[in-house]
Amino acid sequence: MDKRRAPRHRMSMRSLGPIRSLLVAMDLSETSRRALTQACALVPKGGRLVLVHVEIEHPLPGGLYPTYQPGHRLTPEERTKQREHVRAELERLVPKECDAQRTVEIVDAPDVAKGLLAAAARHDVDLVCLGTHGHGALVSALLGSVASAVVAKSDRPVLLVPRQRG
Repeated sequence: MDKRRAPRHRMSMRSLGPIRSLLVAMDLSETSRRALTQACALVPKGGRLVLVHVEIEHPLPGGLYPTYQPGHRLTPEERTKQREHVRAELERLVPKECDAQRTVEIVDAPDVAKGLLAAAARHDVDLVCLGTHGHGALVSALLGSVASAVVAKSDRPVLLVPRQRG
């Protein structure tokens, strides 16, 4: 008889019951748009849809992060204008047939996964939905993967929507 025991998980996972609220991670990429489309298909009429865009508090210096564009620091006025533009774009992306209560939130966080997990807890959503970029094993190993971090640390179910192939 094998006396080894399976490791115990410290974190309790919510069971996936009726989905009434979903958080969608939005970075304005095609993969996040696919995740939004999937979330809209899942959220029931009158349910809640929370769109979250995370801005990293302290971006890495140029070259260390593939999507980081070095440049000047935004003034408070420029930052406000940029956030208003992002908020309007997120509202515009929600399909008209998506009949759910909508919340758009732009958060500052030390990293994207922490920002998404904090927003999921704050809004007490039933499901977290995010697109996967598929950067590959090397980039994910060096920089970490938002999707992997969210799945590993979330206390609620996570739906990953892959990027479109071809």
